Amino acid sequence: MKLKICGLTSPAQAAAVAEMGVDALGVIAATNSARFLPAAKRLELWGAVATANPSVLRVLVLVNPSNDQLDELRPEAGHQCLQLHGDESVERCAELQNELKIPIWKALRLRSSADLNQIGAYANVVEKILLEPHVPDQYGGTGHSLPLNWLAGFKPPCPWWLAGGMGASNVENALKDLEGIGLKPYGIDASSSVENFPGIKNIEKIKILLDIIKKLA
Repeated sequence: MKLKICGLTSPAQAAAVAEMGVDALGVIAATNSARFLPAAKRLELWGAVATANPSVLRVLVLVNPSNDQLDELRPEAGHQCLQLHGDESVERCAELQNELKIPIWKALRLRSSADLNQIGAYANVVEKILLEPHVPDQYGGTGHSLPLNWLAGFKPPCPWWLAGGMGASNVENALKDLEGIGLKPYGIDASSSVENFPGIKNIEKIKILLDIIKKLA
């Protein structure tokens, strides 16, 4: 099972987390996020990650990107994958994938179990799906957890990440609950649960979470 730590803003912290052996790191490119990192600062952070551990996937997280942003979204900017966290349609995901030639993941903010019906269409154009609960006016990093009973009967058409308030205090129980309904996520995405405050991570909390994930993998 994989672990992705999202919302890094410090090159030094990003390097330290990469050295631990997490599988992916996320940087937020949405301007309304408390974890937003401007384009001019991303290259240094990505370079620090690549130097510390080149096997760590570098993921740029966006909300409803416009065509005006295309240049900063190309892999030449240092990232290796785009995670679309807004209201992007299947068609928009396909447009971006065709234009940028880079793996795309789509986050789905679920209002109910019925929203799982969207996944099949997205799975035709994106590499992975990320599931978390819908919180009005917020696009991730909320600390709210997904009601896992919504996933009963879910048959994932592609690899999926479990996000939303996942940390050392609840991840083991969450994975056991999922196992009980025959599910295992591709990985866990963590952000707010491993922070001192938005954008500044707690290295010890990440280490504890990573140890738990390795034990359960």
